[in-house]
Amino acid sequence: MTERNLTGMKHRWTLIQANINKFHAILSKIQASPPSGYNDNMMVEEAISAYVMYNGVWKWMQCYNMVKDSPKWKRLQLRNDLHPTKKS
Repeated sequence: MTERNLTGMKHRWTLIQANINKFHAILSKIQASPPSGYNDNMMVEEAISAYVMYNGVWKWMQCYNMVKDSPKWKRLQLRNDLHPTKKS
């Protein structure tokens, strides 16, 4: 693998990760106080709608589905949920 390919993959993963982190934050807020009568799929659809409203096109669902149940992702999200980064 060339340095250029490695750099490209790192850049792409950074982009994917940033977007699925934004989506996860929205979904977590919805799941924390779900609208009455909502099931899991409805909450995901609501999160997608909110993501699109604030961030544009949501094209990362396949990536999110691949990582959301992995132990590493769960540990990172738990850490982020417990210690959110400050936004200025």
